[in-house]
Amino acid sequence: MRVCALIVSTATGIDPLARKEERRGSPELQYARALWVHLVVCEMGVDRGRASYLCDRSFESIERYLGEVEEWRGQGEFNDKLERWSEGAKDLLALLFDFTRLAPAAPSKRDRAITRAILAERAA
Repeated sequence: MRVCALIVSTATGIDPLARKEERRGSPELQYARALWVHLVVCEMGVDRGRASYLCDRSFESIERYLGEVEEWRGQGEFNDKLERWSEGAKDLLALLFDFTRLAPAAPSKRDRAITRAILAERAA
């Protein structure tokens, strides 16, 4: 939550955590909240119900924010910025918890075969 809020506040100049109690707000605050929710749900993998609780927003608001960001993604410049912010959030999280992010989503067939061979050798 805080990592995503830090990325958003750096990018927009508005900290969504500092103004969480405001139900409505300026268009700039709504924009920052939409980015924050998108990073929390889509990039950090928090499910929408949990995000609703953590962000102190209704489930409908979470859905609306996610829909708005998806509409904005059609703009090439915005999409490029969002990709950079997403990568920044993931990298910052990796630094905070001192772990290495793995680039490929799944290991290759070769890597899986090598791992199986190593495990079979150790088991013998």
